[in-house]
Amino acid sequence: YSKADPEILNLAEINLLDKDEHCKTVVQIKSAYQAKSKAGNRYIKILAADETAEVPIYLFKDKIEQNHAANGRHPKEDDLIYLIGQKKDNAIFGETAQIQNHKIFLKVSEINE
Repeated sequence: YSKADPEILNLAEINLLDKDEHCKTVVQIKSAYQAKSKAGNRYIKILAADETAEVPIYLFKDKIEQNHAANGRHPKEDDLIYLIGQKKDNAIFGETAQIQNHKIFLKVSEINE
């Protein structure tokens, strides 16, 4: 991905960024669920990973609705997402989470002729 967009970083590189820096990455979702904070605000917590690390990603308020409208659904387990967000202490606060629904073959044996 870095050849297509040099601003795309892996999670290990994002972990080295300063707090509040913007970042772009492509990750696989390990788990995702919706919840409400103690203050009653909706959020989605996503545990995502790439080949270098795992990180929690949070989508809040209007970002939930914007991403649902753009994708037609919320992200779910095993989805690949192109994420634009802001690095926080030990997480990423997502702004855009575009679901990549193109079939990706990880092994030659997965290709059906």
